[in-house]
Amino acid sequence: MSELKKLAAFACGEAYIRNGQKIGVGSGSTVKYFVEFLKERYQSGKLKDIVCIPTSFMTRKWLLDANLPVSTLEQHYQLDIDVDGADEVDAKLNLIKGGGGCLTQEKIVQSCAKKFIVIADDKKKSKQLGENYKNIPIEVVPAAYVPVKKWIEELLGLFFAW
Repeated sequence: MSELKKLAAFACGEAYIRNGQKIGVGSGSTVKYFVEFLKERYQSGKLKDIVCIPTSFMTRKWLLDANLPVSTLEQHYQLDIDVDGADEVDAKLNLIKGGGGCLTQEKIVQSCAKKFIVIADDKKKSKQLGENYKNIPIEVVPAAYVPVKKWIEELLGLFFAW
């Protein structure tokens, strides 16, 4: 299965990544192969003048280990592209993302990008969201905990004992 992830990540890189881009780099196992693509192209000189903005501490480590230029949204808040993975993708291309715990940072980076690309292999495909991935990730900043909890309870009729 990891060979399919690598093929998908490299195909994405070939199709969308160009010299001089500011690139948001998402999280997850498929994105690790995308970092491998960036490393190979950058070290060979085929990819130049890029800047990578990671969405997680792990992605930042992967990028630094690959000797790729890493920055932050404070220095580069307008990105050309953001490439990320997904936990599940339905037939209408709706996504469940953020199961790895980086949802807020992923959404912030995504909002700064002109283009958002999701890499996913067949294992992530479903007819309807929730078919393969049973949980819907949410991430709540501390100040919003009570209002979000109440909203979910009222909207969905669920009770949370967080």
